Amino acid sequence: MTLVVLPLLLLVLSLCVGRLDVGPGDVLRILAAQLLPIHRSWTESLEIIVVQIRLPRALLAMCVGAGLSISGAAFQGMFRNPLVSPDVLGVSAASGFGAALAILLSRSALELQILAFTFGLLGVAITYALARTYQMTPILMLVLSGVVVAAFFSALLSAAKLVADPENKLPAITYWLLGSFNAATLRTVAIVVPAIAAGTIGLLLVSWKLNLLSMGDEEARALGVRTEQLKIVIVVCTTLITAAAVSTCGVIGWVGLVMPHVARTLVGPDHRRLLPAALSVGASYVLAIDAIARTAAAVEIPIGILTASMQRVASWARLKHPVLTRGQGDSDSTSCRGNGAEYRLRLCRLWGRRAAFSERAERVRDGPSVQTDGRRQRVDNGQSEHRRVAVILL
Repeated sequence: MTLVVLPLLLLVLSLCVGRLDVGPGDVLRILAAQLLPIHRSWTESLEIIVVQIRLPRALLAMCVGAGLSISGAAFQGMFRNPLVSPDVLGVSAASGFGAALAILLSRSALELQILAFTFGLLGVAITYALARTYQMTPILMLVLSGVVVAAFFSALLSAAKLVADPENKLPAITYWLLGSFNAATLRTVAIVVPAIAAGTIGLLLVSWKLNLLSMGDEEARALGVRTEQLKIVIVVCTTLITAAAVSTCGVIGWVGLVMPHVARTLVGPDHRRLLPAALSVGASYVLAIDAIARTAAAVEIPIGILTASMQRVASWARLKHPVLTRGQGDSDSTSCRGNGAEYRLRLCRLWGRRAAFSERAERVRDGPSVQTDGRRQRVDNGQSEHRRVAVILL
């Protein structure tokens, strides 16, 4: 319940704070007046500030934070790597080049979003095509292809900066890449939300399959999961979310890398609970950071600077004060109790296909106990590693 209420409370708080402070009661009445016939006792300028300036920005921050966080959680489960972020396949670098190209060509804000979104999808498509070998998509090949594609589009972005006008175009490109929500409007939210919502719904629908895929491709295939189709679904959904987010507000780092670890320490490694928790944690974090960006200085601070600097401050505090890490040590995952074979059988029963895969499951259960114990040890070590990564990065 706390994870549900927290983003809503921060949403109301973000509508209150700014150059002009507005009381929570006034904010709630102004929002209610948009739907109900309520007597308007406030000025028109105050309503414009809350409804047309702060509300679109806060909604966009929530959507972007939630989308990046759930994308990072899904990728970390698919790649079985705690250091994976949503831009591992090159979508951020490709979207950045698309936005820089639009700025060079003096296109409108809508055309900039379209070009950035299109290039983001194109970059991931190239990554997936390069990683495809013998009708299979190995995880290592995906990561290496993503590094190659990201480096290629980063080089193109550097070339675009080189030929840009240093008086107008180059500062615009640099500022856009730092990330900001200052151009958010209700129209922008209406354009971005469908893509982020579609990707989020797709990830939530396959969240239980991510539990199987995180055990490894061979184990997932033994339990009947079509791993290649599942990888395609995850990549498409995360790319939709990340490309839509980057095309709207620029590159915002650390959210998709760190927030999944925070959610994992709160609810555990089960993706059926982890993905919804990542949505709440990511939305709350970006809302708080955006409020700081608007009020901490005389001019707005780019979001990308704050997300990186806040993580460094938190990391220093945890290193200086070990008590902050208490309760996040090694512990067995509650979802992985028992030996590995019994865990696989429970997953089969939850899936509803026990009859179809009973023979394979029995073969796994009757296998050598040494392999089973080793499997359990790896699962336990993975849970402990996630907690250590969360402590270090935070």
